[in-house]
Amino acid sequence: MATTRYRGVSRYLIVGPAVLWQPYVVKLYLKLLQEASNLDTLEASAGAIQNLAACQFTPSAEVRSAVRVEKGLPVLVELIRLKEDYVVCAVATALRNLSLDPRNRELIGKYALRDLIEKLPDAGPRRPSISDQTIGAVLGILFEVVRSSAAFTKDVHEARGTEKLRALARSYPTYSHRVCKYATQVLFMMWQHKELHDGFKRSGLKEADFYSGTARGDSATLGRPISSQGRERPAQALLDDTLSSGYGAVADSQHRRPQPPHYQQQYQPQQQANTPPTLNGQTRNDRGATREPLYASVRKGNQPRGMDDSWV
Repeated sequence: MATTRYRGVSRYLIVGPAVLWQPYVVKLYLKLLQEASNLDTLEASAGAIQNLAACQFTPSAEVRSAVRVEKGLPVLVELIRLKEDYVVCAVATALRNLSLDPRNRELIGKYALRDLIEKLPDAGPRRPSISDQTIGAVLGILFEVVRSSAAFTKDVHEARGTEKLRALARSYPTYSHRVCKYATQVLFMMWQHKELHDGFKRSGLKEADFYSGTARGDSATLGRPISSQGRERPAQALLDDTLSSGYGAVADSQHRRPQPPHYQQQYQPQQQANTPPTLNGQTRNDRGATREPLYASVRKGNQPRGMDDSWV
């Protein structure tokens, strides 16, 4: 913190890394999320909020509060509905970290559960449009919401959440070990609300449908905030498709940007020079195939709805 004097009055200026956690910086990120149409800008802004909200110390807690006060939660929930998974992943992970704040968690449970559960895949073939990282972030939000409230747990169940969670818990190898484990942990947490047992049983469910194995300490991983450095991470840093630390850092081969042409020519000679980069056999629809400039404007497809005080 630096001190300046203006007309005999001392003023304190915040300098250095502490600037990142100031409310006016949070407002800038939220403004970008609300008004930007470039997908990379949306992802980067959500990722910045994700990382600022990922710590347990006081400035990070203040960021979580500031996002709510500045009505940023409905902006993020609106972006969950986008089709571009790498943006949705950053947004869902930001919401997961913001849900550490009790009031944020309550508002997310009240207004966003259906949008979140919609992102979970149904039983059957894998949905190529959603990554394990996104699913992991959504499961982290549901874990926080479910363990805090029996009422929200009931809402999750009535929105087909239990059905989707059970399918995910049995989905290996379609989805990763980690995703299956996290789905099991959310189910286990749902069963801890004893007042809901009768309702679950009326739906034809029993304890074994919510709990398998021992509780151990596994939920400590799912309850941990997530930080990341974006999509571009060294391949050798990946231990599985959801990483080994924090379960949700945004960095798998599905999310990694195509390499520059000189890299492809040097290390991937089998690829034709005019062939757009592919990921998992599919061409990224927002890169080389359309030959658009990097900063071309892209419509989000969902215009933000009006905000009201119920989100604060």
